Amino acid sequence: MLSGDSGVAQPVATVLGGAGVLGAGILTFRSAHNTRISAEKTAKAALDHAQTVADDEKTRHEKQLTEQRQQADATRDEQAKASERTHQREVIRDLRSRYTTSAEQLAHESSAIRLAGVYALASLADDWQQQDEPEEKQVAIDLLRAYLRTPNTHTPALNAANLPDTGELEVRKTILFTMHKRSSTRRRASGDKSASKSWNGFNCDLNNADLALVDLAGANLVNAKLARAKLTDANLAGATLVDAILLGADLAGARLFDANLAGARLVGAKLTGANLDGANLTSAKLSGADLTSTDLFHAKLVRANLTGVNLTGVNLTDADLTDADLTDADLTNADLTNICYTVGTVWPQGITPRPSRNSP
Repeated sequence: MLSGDSGVAQPVATVLGGAGVLGAGILTFRSAHNTRISAEKTAKAALDHAQTVADDEKTRHEKQLTEQRQQADATRDEQAKASERTHQREVIRDLRSRYTTSAEQLAHESSAIRLAGVYALASLADDWQQQDEPEEKQVAIDLLRAYLRTPNTHTPALNAANLPDTGELEVRKTILFTMHKRSSTRRRASGDKSASKSWNGFNCDLNNADLALVDLAGANLVNAKLARAKLTDANLAGATLVDAILLGADLAGARLFDANLAGARLVGAKLTGANLDGANLTSAKLSGADLTSTDLFHAKLVRANLTGVNLTGVNLTDADLTDADLTDADLTNADLTNICYTVGTVWPQGITPRPSRNSP
């Protein structure tokens, strides 16, 4: 029995030994596998950590660069603003210096230099507009207005000495034309380069201006504001004064033949001895005006308001008084030869004119 058992035991032992070896191998494999997996996990974790560190470093570096760029941009912007402020101060200082120079030129004895001062002030006003300084622009304009309100002592003094005018009348005419033209120019968008040359919207009235003896023949003075202006002996022949404001203006002795004064406001104006031959006074408002000895030969006074007007000795020969209102007007010694009027014409009480001619 023992012999037989030994024969069986040997294979069993071999099998068991093989199983043990296999088990050990399996354990070894699993241990190695687990070790490899653990190593891989450790390596991956280390790699991930390294990547995270690298990403963090990159983010920090990019943030640092961004902050540096922003700081550099902010520094440049501040420097640019500081430079612009410095430049702006220099521009303003230069403009104010130009104003002082222009004012000195206007006060100069030489009319040529005074004329240069007029152009310099006009240019200065435009430059103030470009700086978006409307109040400063108005100051420049006001200096020109003030000059015209100052009595003209140059011309009378020269006339008294039998000397020709040396240019003062030209200076005054230039101021008038410059201001009227620019104040009549429609303002455009601020981006338009011509916008600064428009004075529309600024106070450019020339009330109380002294323009006596000035040659304004053929001038375009539509809507001109010349209330109480002194225009004695001025030459306004053929001038266009449509809708002009001439309230209380002194036009004594002025030459206004063929002038267009349609719609003009001449209430209380003085026109004694003025020449209005062929003038157009359609719808003009002349109530209270003094037209003593005025020449209105062939003048057009259609729908004109002549209430209370002094027309003593006026020459109205061939004048057109269609629908004119002459209520309370003084027509003493007025010449009404060959006038034209209608049933709509209102005459002063007690006045019965000769029959109207057939057509204007």
